Amino acid sequence: MLFNEDFSVLRAALIPFLVVKDHAAFVKHTNGWKFVLRDSIWLLPGVEDITERLQQVDLQSLTGSN
Repeated sequence: MLFNEDFSVLRAALIPFLVVKDHAAFVKHTNGWKFVLRDSIWLLPGVEDITERLQQVDLQSLTGSN
């Protein structure tokens, strides 16, 4: 999920584990994995853009409507 400056949802996606695994890189000095959500990731098979759904939930929480 990517946020705007006010922490509202800018973009959001469900990304399959295999996509993350194939595009992540191990960083030795942090002893961890780094995954960069590049624009090209959004176009890969299995990646689902859920931006609108989360923006609706975000908007509902701000307005108090269901």
